[in-house]
Amino acid sequence: MTLDQQSSYSPKLALVADQMGISLFGRYDLSQVANLIECDEADVKGLIDTGELRVANTPTSAIKIFGLEVINYLFGDVPVEKIVAPRKDVADKMLKISEIVMLVGVSRSTIDRMEFSGQFPARIKLSARRVAWRESEVVTWMSQRK
Repeated sequence: MTLDQQSSYSPKLALVADQMGISLFGRYDLSQVANLIECDEADVKGLIDTGELRVANTPTSAIKIFGLEVINYLFGDVPVEKIVAPRKDVADKMLKISEIVMLVGVSRSTIDRMEFSGQFPARIKLSARRVAWRESEVVTWMSQRK
């Protein structure tokens, strides 16, 4: 089973992940996931086989799991409000184009077209050769498209 690229999440869930040191769109291998959820790699494979953890699409045969899947597995139906209170002092995470493409499920050129036509959040110039998007703006955009 693969991760649905159109799935969305609560910004509070992002705070939980941030406080746990888990990147929602970072790809974790079996041993990393086993460490995060404190079990054996065989147990992680079992969770994948039963559909409790979904695998990210990768160009290689390596098994990778998004941090979002790990957080969803750990907390499931627990209301995120009960896990953590929002913090105003936490800076908004900046997403690279590769993370945007994976999150939104469209190509880089489609992101460019939508952005320049005003249908997608504007990029932020971080340096002469680096741009990124505010995660909160992208999440809000995704929730408005449903």
